[in-house]
Amino acid sequence: PRRRQEVARVWSQIACMRWMTERSLAQLRLGQPTGTAGSLVKLAWSRSDQALATLALDLLGLPGTQGQWATNLASSRSTSIAGGTTEINRNIVAEQGLGLPRR
Repeated sequence: PRRRQEVARVWSQIACMRWMTERSLAQLRLGQPTGTAGSLVKLAWSRSDQALATLALDLLGLPGTQGQWATNLASSRSTSIAGGTTEINRNIVAEQGLGLPRR
């Protein structure tokens, strides 16, 4: 049950990320501003990528440390840096999306 719940949680994160991305692309196609959507998608991407890699290692055990899943696990940590660090994207959402003062 614990593993099944974790699989459902990670699947949900990935599904939400996909829907957020599709919405942003639809807005772009219509020429509408996307606001902070890019930063929110980036935050969702790095979080779900790391969760998926951790889940795969948990489910596969030692064989998960080889091949494609091992590559994904190693590279998943860099997703919080690629495309702007998590902290930068959170600041963008806070300042531009929520109107909070700059820190």
